[in-house]
Amino acid sequence: MTNRKLLMIFVLAFLIGFFIRDIIFISDSEFYKQVFYNIFGGMIVALASIGWIYYKNHLMFNKFRAVFGNDVCIGDMFYLAYAELRPNIKNPYSFEKNGYKFSMSKAVGISEARAIGYLTKAIGINTKVSPIILSDFEINDKLDISFISFGLNSNNKTLDCLINKGNKKRYSNKIY
Repeated sequence: MTNRKLLMIFVLAFLIGFFIRDIIFISDSEFYKQVFYNIFGGMIVALASIGWIYYKNHLMFNKFRAVFGNDVCIGDMFYLAYAELRPNIKNPYSFEKNGYKFSMSKAVGISEARAIGYLTKAIGINTKVSPIILSDFEINDKLDISFISFGLNSNNKTLDCLINKGNKKRYSNKIY
């Protein structure tokens, strides 16, 4: 149920309670007054809780967007680029150890895989969209995109950013 529907239900319950209040108070019974005040107080607390949750989520979303930019909110526009490791051996993806054989389609550093997992989870929780995860070889041809690349010399997209002269910033007389 969305927040808007919950708010409409509570407003409707408030209005019904407001009009029933006169009927309850006519009976002049202390028990009915206490029941009414308990129900009315519960509705106020529920509304305040919903408002606090909405405010907290909105505040966290704005903080997250301030760090990662507006493109992180658009699911098909934000990329996470990991460095695909390509060993230079005859059969690069078949391995044998202790009599067990295994193969893999892509070799990825464990620290990059962990970082991608953490960031994907954080982006999913805070923006409700998931980024596109590609290797540096798959994303190498894409230009004018928003991305986070993992690895320095092992990631081609990181090297593109470092080599590109348009990414240099000028502070006073020094170029960094």
